Amino acid sequence: MQGDFICETTNFDNKLSISGGLYTATAGFAYFEVCNGSDQNQTLYLEEPLQAEEFSFHNYGQLHCMFAASNPKQKISQQELNIRTEHLNDEEKQNLIKLCKSFKKLFYNEGDQLTFSNTITHSIPTVDNVPIHTKSYRYPFIHKEEVRKQISKMLQQNIIKNSHSPWSAPVWVVPKKADAMGEKKWRLVIDFRKLNEKTISDKYPIPNIADILDNIGKTKYFTTIDLASGFHQIEMNAHDANKTAFTVENGHYEFTRMPFGLKNAPATFQRVMDNVLGDLVGNICLVYLDDIIIFSSSLQKHIGDIKLVFTKLQNANLKIQPTKCNFLRK
Repeated sequence: MQGDFICETTNFDNKLSISGGLYTATAGFAYFEVCNGSDQNQTLYLEEPLQAEEFSFHNYGQLHCMFAASNPKQKISQQELNIRTEHLNDEEKQNLIKLCKSFKKLFYNEGDQLTFSNTITHSIPTVDNVPIHTKSYRYPFIHKEEVRKQISKMLQQNIIKNSHSPWSAPVWVVPKKADAMGEKKWRLVIDFRKLNEKTISDKYPIPNIADILDNIGKTKYFTTIDLASGFHQIEMNAHDANKTAFTVENGHYEFTRMPFGLKNAPATFQRVMDNVLGDLVGNICLVYLDDIIIFSSSLQKHIGDIKLVFTKLQNANLKIQPTKCNFLRK
């Protein structure tokens, strides 16, 4: 393989993982970001090739990157919780709906203002402060309106702001797979590879998915909670926000919230979630980045455990995405 390609996040049993993202191959070789979740030095041996796709306009990239829908769904009313309950019996459904109604402000619906938590801000320590300015990529004319819409939406959400930064990363538009309704969506990708090369690594541990699955194997009920655009709910450190600047045809912008694609963004998000949930982690729930898994031995305990997690999230001013949550699974 030669040139740019996309590699998915790959987890291994020995607490090693390869970060998914956009990489460059030269003469058949490429350097990867490897996360070691153990406290020992390890050597990674690949028994089979990694899954990768060439990066082009026509394929779908599994990137840590920002995105927005082309045609957002109409905002639901407060009476509609937008949660899946078809798998629940009457008792389970009544308990869940009653609980969720008492935490309406925690649920994010399309069109709502996305809040953020400033318990921890995201910093970008670099080996030097020499700005990187990469020439913008040319994207097809048909995507110019899509870029304008997404930039406008992020400005309205206060996720980005106008910038005078000497730093600049290029952008690209990548198609997503159509949803169940056939609605076509797009990702606006910021190529932070040059910035990531000079970013000092954050060694905060990321949990191993296999360990998480082992911990919930014997529980009767489990619930998965997904945060709404989780990375964008973390505030950028004001001193480093200028390093996130990017340029499009109609302007120069920088992030006020943590963007996708930064080298240490996963570590910062994991730190925030561990800090917010505190001693609940390991006792009634486990956290993997923006996914929270709650596990319990009975229905009533599970409802109580969900309430404890909801309370912590609401106190931290975070929002969850109800359509991506799975409640009371067995």
